[in-house]
Amino acid sequence: MIIFDIETGPMDEEILASQFVPKTKEEFVGAQRWKPETIEAKYAEYLVTALEDFKRRAALDATTGQVLAIGFKSEKGSVILDSLNEDELLAQFWAKAAKCEIDGRSLVGHNVFGFDLPFLARRSWIRGIDFQMPRNCIKDTMKVWSCNCYGETIGLDRLAKALGLPGKMDGVNGAGFAKLWQGTPEEHEQARQYLLTDLDLTWNVANRLGVL
Repeated sequence: MIIFDIETGPMDEEILASQFVPKTKEEFVGAQRWKPETIEAKYAEYLVTALEDFKRRAALDATTGQVLAIGFKSEKGSVILDSLNEDELLAQFWAKAAKCEIDGRSLVGHNVFGFDLPFLARRSWIRGIDFQMPRNCIKDTMKVWSCNCYGETIGLDRLAKALGLPGKMDGVNGAGFAKLWQGTPEEHEQARQYLLTDLDLTWNVANRLGVL
């Protein structure tokens, strides 16, 4: 069994700004009967908050986000791929997946069918990286836990705690990963530890669920 997890971040500010499409003033006002000065003030406030919200969500969308790091954990230990070139990260992931398929090894993650695999595939299409989606080796601990109950989801932290395991690393979350990853050496190391902790947690969850 090999555990994997990806971490993503937003595109550069200039790219995000070029892709941000806010509501027009007319769309924003709608049926409201505001005075002209009120409209200007509220619309200006909306533009700022809408752009910030767009940036916060950018890392979760393959059209506005990018892969920053990919972690793998096996019985031999953990490895983090952290090339500055996203194309290399994508190519290395698909090569690892293809080898798992050939070797008959399980490549396991949490909510990978809902996020990781679609994100990797979409970024690969965007970047022009050739790949073959594995057919048999991918397993998702969230799907195993759901027992095929349609639409049922659960976060890794909640699932781990329900199984009596430690939760995720305090003080860091996926939304804040990019800022730490691209920050000071100390912040970068904190981001690495966050990814390593998630790999360990997924490994322990997978073992408890009998995923092999």
